[in-house]
Order: sequence, then structure tokens, then C-alpha cells
Amino acid sequence: MKFLYNIPELKNFFIMQEKDIANFADCFANGFEGYSLMNYFCGGEYDEEKIKLMWDTSIRSFNGQLLGVSDSEHINSAALLTPPSGKDHDLMSYIKVGGLNLVKAFGLKKTVRMQNFDTFAGKIKKKHMTDKCWYLFGFVSRKEKRGKGFGSKVITPVLSYFDRTGQDCYLETLEEKNVALYSHFGFELLESVKLPKSDLTIYAMLRKRSK
Repeated sequence: MKFLYNIPELKNFFIMQEKDIANFADCFANGFEGYSLMNYFCGGEYDEEKIKLMWDTSIRSFNGQLLGVSDSEHINSAALLTPPSGKDHDLMSYIKVGGLNLVKAFGLKKTVRMQNFDTFAGKIKKKHMTDKCWYLFGFVSRKEKRGKGFGSKVITPVLSYFDRTGQDCYLETLEEKNVALYSHFGFELLESVKLPKSDLTIYAMLRKRSK
């Protein structure tokens, strides 16, 4: 499994390889503590070890069709993106990379909840993705690094690459407060959709290519 993307804008950044997956998953599990979607997956009480397993499995399920970029090997802040040619990960993709461990850790009901969310969010994404559109699958900074510029340091060169090559970028967030954050980076809110049988709202956002 190789994660190789020749992007000049990222030559001075740390690019994830297979050996780094666990460390990237650790960053995401740490940074997403208190995030409403993660609490939803956990059934109300955040469990960092379970969420780390979830991120590790999710990253592996893309089978290399994923760009992971961080500020350094310490992974203070990180972004995960899939290219326009990338395929969505499905249940079988999870199973192939050890997804049954998710069932053991979370239980069947919560695992199905994760899959249902992926399916529902995927339908929204397909409405807005173009043939020249990357998907910002995840973007986070460790708790102790928030507000110190690490996130901006990571995402800015990625967006500069999209501008240079004329590509869009799509994301969804479930935190209303993050809408303003992503707007600062040029993303526009497309729609907000209530997640069925929950108190969560999905905010779909798109950053259009520079002309």
C-alpha cells in the first residue's frame, strides 16, 4: 500500500506512508475529542482508543487512494484527502482491512451507525462533487496545538495546489462553528442537512477552483 502524490507545494511537508497510519490515526483521535460525530459513534461518551481504531481502519480502507499530509513527523496537525479519481470506501473495504475489529470494539449497533452515516453523507457528497474535485476527508490539530497556526500551515499549501491545477475541494463538517473556519479558507456552504434519527446536522461545503 503506497500513498504517493507528487505535489511540489508539499515538498517540505510530511506525507503519510503506510508505516505512519497509526500515528495519523492517533492525531485524529486526539484532535476530535468532544466532536459531536465522534460522540455519536461512541454512543455518547468519547472513547479515544476506539476512535483511534476507527480512524486507522478508515485510512487503510482507502487502499492507498488517500493523501495524508502533516506539518512534521510529530503530526501536530494533519489533513486527509482523496483525489478526484478516488473511490468511496464501502463495507467490504472496511472488512478487508480488519473492520471486524470495529464490530468487536464498538458492537454491531454502533458499527452499523457508522456505516449508515457514511452512506447518508456519501449521497450528499455525490450531489456536489465534480470531476475535478478532491474530498477533504479529515482535518484536525491535536488538542494542545489548537490555535497555534499548525492547521493553517498544513492546509494552505494543499489549497494552493488546487488553485494552481484548477481543482475543487469538498468537505462536510458536523460542527456549525467550523463553517466560519472553512469559509476563511474559501469554502462556501452549499446546504445543511439533518442526519436522520439524530441531533446532528451535516454542513456540506465546497471550495471552487480559482479561475
